[in-house]
Amino acid sequence: MKNLVLQLGFWSAILVTMFNVSSTFSRIASFPLLSMVLGLLVASIFIVMMVSVHFYAPDDRKILTLLGVAFAVVCATLLSINYYLQITVARWTTLPLLSISNPHSIMWAVEVLGYGFMGLATLFPAIIFSTNRLEVAIRWLFIGNGILGVGGIIGFVVVDNPLILLPGLIVWDVVFPLMTLLLAIFFKLKMGEIRVVEATEQGTQ
Repeated sequence: MKNLVLQLGFWSAILVTMFNVSSTFSRIASFPLLSMVLGLLVASIFIVMMVSVHFYAPDDRKILTLLGVAFAVVCATLLSINYYLQITVARWTTLPLLSISNPHSIMWAVEVLGYGFMGLATLFPAIIFSTNRLEVAIRWLFIGNGILGVGGIIGFVVVDNPLILLPGLIVWDVVFPLMTLLLAIFFKLKMGEIRVVEATEQGTQ
């Protein structure tokens, strides 16, 4: 069971990293539909990653990681609805309120709210990572992602021009994939530790 959790954690973190980076480059290269398709995949696989974190966590802290899973589900729901509407309905209409290219649209609000819940999804489980340098780095990246997400929700309400939030998006484009990449490394190292223990146990029999 433990090995399955680590394998799911590793592969989901790897896929989230790959799809997220590809989505960012697609957005920069002006391929918005491809970027949103990849974003849809990120949102869905993010749930698997957070579920893996939950099952890895010690029992006395599972309440925090379960909150992370709950917020991840809300995040994926909002972002999936948003991106699917952009891929299907929004590209056939000229209504500015439905276009994510309009920073004052309904879809921008849904987008910001979705990533706000993604921030909450990593903010609560951050405490379980504290043993070594890698875990401490993951912990602070989880917290950083949380601050950026919650800050985006607050900023979208407070500021008159949503484009002011773009610097936060640029920072997130670095923080999030770095966080998921280190998490993949973490799960991979744990898988290696289990193999060493299993080999040792077989050698003593």
